[in-house]
Amino acid sequence: MSKYGVDSAQASQHSGSADLAEAAQIRYLTPGDVAFTRTEGHMLNVKMGTGEYSGVYIHCSFPHTNKRIYLSIRTVDNEEIGMIRSLDEFPEETQRLLEEQVQLRYFAPKSQRCCR
Repeated sequence: MSKYGVDSAQASQHSGSADLAEAAQIRYLTPGDVAFTRTEGHMLNVKMGTGEYSGVYIHCSFPHTNKRIYLSIRTVDNEEIGMIRSLDEFPEETQRLLEEQVQLRYFAPKSQRCCR
């Protein structure tokens, strides 16, 4: 459980979220309606019933510190294609691909020591 009180299991439980999704116009992506692939240039593509999107990226939505739940998939023009509730809903291969993309996007080096 995160310090915000949300974990992957809670993200998967979505009673009443259909009403919330309609109100917020959120399209939740599931393994049955979306397929992710990596290009030769290590970009992320997504195929779904409404088409194919090239060069998409992942934005961590809420909580921003949990990089496995509520992941927004967006176009290069910052238009949301859809939201992933939890990576746990997807096959392991897809989880690894999306985790890699999140790590690339949110890469931040840590200082080991400071020299004068």
